[in-house]
Amino acid sequence: MTLNHLIPPDSQLQLALIEGTEVEALCGHRFTPTLTVGSSGRADVPGAAWCDACDQTAELRKKYELLAELRTNLRENMNAIEERISLIQIEKSLQKEVTA
Repeated sequence: MTLNHLIPPDSQLQLALIEGTEVEALCGHRFTPTLTVGSSGRADVPGAAWCDACDQTAELRKKYELLAELRTNLRENMNAIEERISLIQIEKSLQKEVTA
């Protein structure tokens, strides 16, 4: 049974099309793309079903990338908060010295 597969964006599809080399789909299936099979990062075979494993992996990758971005933003916010807390503590310490 023929399935349409998804390949990662960094898989150098254009080079594989020119050189006739294999690419690896998100599900692990390896195939050689052709001009009719492999445009836009998809192995489009008209009428063929889409590989569920590729779809699931693509969805998980999107979620992972979103979580990674949120984690980075959270770290940046935490660093800014810690810096602000440090400045407040220094400010309070200086006020105590002035009033003492």
